[in-house]
Amino acid sequence: GIYEEVQKVMDGQASPELATKYAAFTDILSQMGKLSSFIRSRREKAGSLDFDFPEVRAVLDPSGRVVDVRKKDRLGSHKLIEDFMVSANEAVATHLTHMKVPSLYRIHEPPSPQDLEELINFLRAYHIPFKSLDLSTPKGLQTLMAETHGGPYGPVVANLSLRSLK
Repeated sequence: GIYEEVQKVMDGQASPELATKYAAFTDILSQMGKLSSFIRSRREKAGSLDFDFPEVRAVLDPSGRVVDVRKKDRLGSHKLIEDFMVSANEAVATHLTHMKVPSLYRIHEPPSPQDLEELINFLRAYHIPFKSLDLSTPKGLQTLMAETHGGPYGPVVANLSLRSLK
């Protein structure tokens, strides 16, 4: 797919044919990658949560029946587009606010103590330290997920953190 092709170009691993296909975009993709990293860093400092759950895709046979389900890697090219989409949404929201235009928007309220109970019980059961973190805030959940990411409990902690949000 296109995301995979763009990722190869961004990583400098494109075949000669692929490099030719994207030659007009190489410089802008490099600039976009740098800007995407900056955007993500700024959002993380503000407490943004990135659950980074793997996506799955169904493999179909010629008749349209599902014959397999495979994990789809989340590439840097996916994150780049996500970063720009979120920034575009934030820009529109900021503009509408400044123009005092009424609009609908979604917020995540802090989790209730009952919503956090399952996460806290899991953390206690597996002796995962969390007492210094305020798990009722995105920053606290972000820190917890960063500390457990890549470890054996990382996916469960991320899933329970997501479920604690409204």
